[in-house]
Amino acid sequence: DNTALMHKLVLHHAKQTFLVVDHTKLNYPSFTCVAPVRALTGIILDQEFSSEWKDFLRHNNVLYY
Repeated sequence: DNTALMHKLVLHHAKQTFLVVDHTKLNYPSFTCVAPVRALTGIILDQEFSSEWKDFLRHNNVLYY
């Protein structure tokens, strides 16, 4: 898929990378992976992350908002 390839190139060249997502997208598998979570600078969510997600993100050095 050309879209996924373009996203990967953009992420590779970015100084910072943020994922903006609503809570309904967490904990569900995706058919496409553009980058591993640890490649992100941070994730912005529309509600507070669970303690499990916070631990996971801290472990992977990903900021959360």
